[in-house]
Amino acid sequence: MQEEVFEQLYTFRRYVPANDLLSLSVLLTSIEDHDHDGEDTSETVLRQQLSWPNHKPEQDCWVIEAPNSSHALIGYCSVFAQTPQRCTLYVAVHPDFRRRGLGRALLTKAKARAREVGAEQVILYANARNISANAFLQKQGFGLAGSSWVLRAPASLALQEPEWLVGYSICSYAEVQQISVLLEVMTRSYADRWGHAENERATDANIVQEWLAHADFDGIFLVFAPDGEIAGFCRARRARLPREHEDSEELLTDEIEQPGVIPHHRHHALYHSLVLTAMHWLRTEGQHDVLLHSWGDNKQTIAIYQEIGFILLQHFFAYRCDLRVC
Repeated sequence: MQEEVFEQLYTFRRYVPANDLLSLSVLLTSIEDHDHDGEDTSETVLRQQLSWPNHKPEQDCWVIEAPNSSHALIGYCSVFAQTPQRCTLYVAVHPDFRRRGLGRALLTKAKARAREVGAEQVILYANARNISANAFLQKQGFGLAGSSWVLRAPASLALQEPEWLVGYSICSYAEVQQISVLLEVMTRSYADRWGHAENERATDANIVQEWLAHADFDGIFLVFAPDGEIAGFCRARRARLPREHEDSEELLTDEIEQPGVIPHHRHHALYHSLVLTAMHWLRTEGQHDVLLHSWGDNKQTIAIYQEIGFILLQHFFAYRCDLRVC
């Protein structure tokens, strides 16, 4: 009944990127200005999202039009099928229109879409500092599952030299070039780290092949144990500026993506030395800030990165809900 009332008061409709992308960027920017979650709300990022695998924006997203306007938006939700069994949802409402039930209405539509694509559970993220967002998800029956983190190391950071435990060695993927090694280390490193597709299945070879097609093999680092077993890995990505900014060196930010270590090799020194190795490689082409992205890691692992000199920028809690009961 309440949803029917909302439909009379507000216009809910499918997202049409060709018409709505600029208005969506304006909405998300207004939300970011209020919530300070550190989200990139640019048109560029929104356009990149249109090409995500397993994502059909015209079917997976809804918007709410502002009263008396078909161009301004006050709400948005999206559904991304991370695996056949699990979807990641996103729900956002303009600060001026919160506490009216609009977030719950959007969440209902998002969960309905997730059921349509066959998902059994859904996941949403809330900034750890956002008390109201966390309370909202808990009230809707979502349970805490894990965390995601973003950290930054300043370009001025003095780097230590990596020190490896006796018998452990590191090399780049350029020296190995065996996709089976990557599949094994990703599957085993991420399986117990919430937020990765590997929580439910082995790493998809097709996804890794697509990932490799755009990767610098020299920037993918593999750690091997004394017995030759793969023990961990990470990928470093050098920043690239658009041509119009190619003389603006200060705009560059390098990245390290989701370091992974197989559980029984999770010694302090492995995470520490793996990330330092990646950072030294990045420095060979310039000294820039470095962003490190982490999904599912615990506070102890994040503390290792902070010991290196990384500063925490974002901490999001991951919430999940079984669609059979919520």
